[in-house]
Amino acid sequence: MLALTGFAVNFAGSLMYLIKKDRKWDNLACPPPKSASCLSASCSSPAPSGKAGVVYMVDLVTAPDFFLILWMLYVAYLLIRTYMLDPERRAVVSAVFAIVAFVDAPIVWFSIRWWRDIHPSPMIETGGLSPAMRPAFYACTAAFLLLFLYLIRRRYYLESARHEVEMLERKIY
Repeated sequence: MLALTGFAVNFAGSLMYLIKKDRKWDNLACPPPKSASCLSASCSSPAPSGKAGVVYMVDLVTAPDFFLILWMLYVAYLLIRTYMLDPERRAVVSAVFAIVAFVDAPIVWFSIRWWRDIHPSPMIETGGLSPAMRPAFYACTAAFLLLFLYLIRRRYYLESARHEVEMLERKIY
C-alpha cells in the first residue's frame, strides 16, 4: 500500500513538473520511487499463514506479475534519473516515463479483485480483519507511513542540494 502511495506521489509530482516546469516538483517526484522500491522489495516476500499445517499459497498469475512489472518500471525510472546527464532533459523524460509507468499501479491494486484466484480477499475492505488486530494494523501502517514520509523528506532535500551542485558545475564549466 505504501509503495503505491509513493508511486502516486511520484505521478503527481511528475505531472505538476510538466505543467509548471518548476524544479521543486521534480525534486518532489524523485524521492518516492526510491523509497517505495526499497520498502516494497523488502516487504513483498510471502509470509507464512500463521496456522499450523497450512501452507501459504502464492498466486503467480495476477498480483505478483503486475507488481513485478510496476517495480521494474520504477527501477527503470531510477536508471533514467541516474544516467541522463542533462538536468532539464532528465527531468522531462523521467516525468513522462513516471506518468506512463503509473498506469500499472491501479492494475496492481485492483488485480486481486478483478481476477479472483487463490489470493485472499482484502481484509480491511471485507471486514475480515479481527477487531483485536485493528489497532496493531493501524499502528504498523502509521509507523511505516512516518518512516516513508521521513525518507521522502530527506531525499527531497538531497535532490535539491544535488540540483544546486549541478547548477554550480554548469556555471564553472
